[in-house]
Amino acid sequence: MGNRFSGRQITTIVVAVAVAVVAFPAGVLAAGGSLVTITDPVHPARKASVSIDGALMVGDGGKSLTVDGTVHTQPLAPAMPWSYPNNNASGYYVAAGPTKLTINVTSLTVSPYSGTITDSRLMTSQLPSTATDCSSINGPDLYLDDVPPTVPLVVAFPTPLQIKPTAPGNQVCLWVYVDHQSDVDVSGFYS
Repeated sequence: MGNRFSGRQITTIVVAVAVAVVAFPAGVLAAGGSLVTITDPVHPARKASVSIDGALMVGDGGKSLTVDGTVHTQPLAPAMPWSYPNNNASGYYVAAGPTKLTINVTSLTVSPYSGTITDSRLMTSQLPSTATDCSSINGPDLYLDDVPPTVPLVVAFPTPLQIKPTAPGNQVCLWVYVDHQSDVDVSGFYS
């Protein structure tokens, strides 16, 4: 008929399979072809599992994987917004500060009443921690030359312009300068 296994041979095969399962625990087959087991270093009995499709199974111990915290579908508004809407005669005006925080500028609008603005700027100040007002201009300038008459200059900064204190404890200020009467609107947030 054919070869049949004896009782002793069947027992030997079963014992060999059992020893193989105990001696070589389930693991992840690494790229190099070697067997790797992923375990919790604190609790070695806790091992990672692989699905029947070969995907690493992840979870948080509950029924399904959850996200800790809040998931927002839209960007949050800044926690500390600021704005400087003003009708300015020609001159220098403080738009933000003094602050030890970073001043982020997200938009700027300059609308001259008449004439062409030949010199308009955003300027910065670096001040000591003891300063109580923006009393001096001593930082780099952003020039906005030749704004046409009665045509507003509108600039949005998707990545904000940032004015940061240059040394720990310092404060910063943001200034606006126009050489003709204009409506000026600068806005942003502190971070």
